[in-house]
Amino acid sequence: MGTKSINYQFKILYAIGMILIVAGHAGNGGISLFYDWLPPYAFHLGLFMFASGYFYNDASESNCKAFVWRKVLRLIIPLYLWNFVYGIVVQLTRLYGFKIGGNFTLYNLFVTPITSGHQFVYNLCGWFLIPLFMIHVYNVLLRKFVRKIFGG
Repeated sequence: MGTKSINYQFKILYAIGMILIVAGHAGNGGISLFYDWLPPYAFHLGLFMFASGYFYNDASESNCKAFVWRKVLRLIIPLYLWNFVYGIVVQLTRLYGFKIGGNFTLYNLFVTPITSGHQFVYNLCGWFLIPLFMIHVYNVLLRKFVRKIFGG
């Protein structure tokens, strides 16, 4: 088995991007990093697109079914498990007078995470997992289709 080379510069770039996203969502993180002149939302998506292109693996296209299944295991199943657990927590807190998010229904458990991700309010930060899954899958399938049509 060969060892996989890790590019730590890009990992650090990813970490900086994540810190800037969190800081932007938390009212600039309580510190000023020239957000008035250079808001993090002006470049963090481009940063992630650039870094993701760097990490793209052409081998994903060789077995699309395995790739999609890996993404289901890593993104979709954890999302739904967390949604179920958090839905139960929300319902238990209602016993103590807290009204957090929607009701514990099949719709809020299975459909709302796909349509909006705002079913139980405090776990709405997971809204991006379904679009992320879709982008991964569409990207690999589109690349495979384009390579088959145009060669390469």
